[in-house]
Amino acid sequence: MKTTLKNSAMMLLILVFIGAGSSVFAQGKKEKDKEKKEEIKEVTIEKKSVTHDDKDGRLGIKGLTDEQKEKIKKMRVANRKEMMQYKNQLAEKKAHLKTLETTDNPDMTSINKTIDEMGAVKTEMLKKQAAHKQEIRKLLNDEQRLQFDMNHKMMKKNKKKKGPNAGKERKIIKKMQIKEDRDE
Repeated sequence: MKTTLKNSAMMLLILVFIGAGSSVFAQGKKEKDKEKKEEIKEVTIEKKSVTHDDKDGRLGIKGLTDEQKEKIKKMRVANRKEMMQYKNQLAEKKAHLKTLETTDNPDMTSINKTIDEMGAVKTEMLKKQAAHKQEIRKLLNDEQRLQFDMNHKMMKKNKKKKGPNAGKERKIIKKMQIKEDRDE
């Protein structure tokens, strides 16, 4: 009986220590999580203020003048309208191609012609995008041009990636830029 009582007391004592230890561990983890969230908030706030001077936050170029911002905004609006037209043409041709391919007696001449037309539209799109990029680059100084080129290179690279790590390198580079700006 005494041994059962001693065993029960020991078990109770062990449970109390385990419970106290786990609550201390949980509180420590909560504090660490809270600190991480605060750091993320700070980085996000700094990232927005440091890397995105333009209103829609896509160029990621520091030090743009109001004049540069306005010119780039106008150029981008015009470019987007033009790209929308090309995308609509491609969608129409893609639908037409699907129709041609799913008929009972597909006409390969028409199918090939439609594919060639789609290729021509894509080529024209790429040419217009390249011209648009060069127009923007003309407005920038050397440092801004470098930032613009780096951001566009990373965006292209990350567009190809899919899954949980997509965009990871760009995030790392932006964190590095933020740390460099803090050090300055």
